[in-house]
Amino acid sequence: MPGQPMARRTARCAAASGGGRGQRALSTRRPQPAARARSRPAPRPRWSVVPDWVTDDTEIEEGSVTLLSPYRVLDLTDDRGQLAGHTLAMLGAEVIAIEPPGGQRARHLGPFVDGVRDPERSLDHWAFNRGKASVVLDLDTDEGRAQLQELAVGADIVLTAGRPGEAEARGYGYEELAARNPALVYVAMTPFGLTGPKAHWEATDLT
Repeated sequence: MPGQPMARRTARCAAASGGGRGQRALSTRRPQPAARARSRPAPRPRWSVVPDWVTDDTEIEEGSVTLLSPYRVLDLTDDRGQLAGHTLAMLGAEVIAIEPPGGQRARHLGPFVDGVRDPERSLDHWAFNRGKASVVLDLDTDEGRAQLQELAVGADIVLTAGRPGEAEARGYGYEELAARNPALVYVAMTPFGLTGPKAHWEATDLT
């Protein structure tokens, strides 16, 4: 009955059910859940950013897995698009900057550390290429283009920032790279798009 002490109610329930030797009296204690089985979860949706190998029982060192850590990015931009690759690198992606012989244009932009003009001392380059790896490829040669296509096979994303048609003319347009890696995400950054009457217009900080 309502209002009776829990212990007395439990005893009466046990007596009513024939509680005694050989029978277990009812208990007010909540049963402990069974140990959770350690099993590999079902594959996550395609849009999930968490790798399938990460389970509830996976021990991961803090900071070792980040939002984009499973992804590799080839960054073929210059000072007009290098912030995009930097942002992806800060989110954990493996970003590889593809530089021409002599270094990308950003290396030659000031200001420079202590005012000394040097490709390794450009603060612009340091700011927007922090967290990236770098490889030098001469994309004006067959060897350089072949090396880029090999890198694209193992990449997830390619970033470009040249004029419309420039990448295709130099052998690293979408069609050329996607032929080796159909799942490749190809990003082309231009001031006024890839088509249309203004596609070939140049841009400045004011436009």
